[in-house]
Amino acid sequence: MNHEYIDFPLELTRQLEIGREEVQLLTRQILELRLDRSELSELGKSELEQIKYWKCNTVGDVVFNGFD
Repeated sequence: MNHEYIDFPLELTRQLEIGREEVQLLTRQILELRLDRSELSELGKSELEQIKYWKCNTVGDVVFNGFD
């Protein structure tokens, strides 16, 4: 997959994070991380098959997929 990601503008990031410790904004750096098999250990068999079928290479490929 060939996605291009951008970071949220700083002011928007600040507004979204106020009082929301349970929310983690995914940065460009996180979305572009290569997948590591250890990070996929809690996924089910069908999810792993989809990741393999769609040739997902990064965290962003999994999060913003076209599996449906």
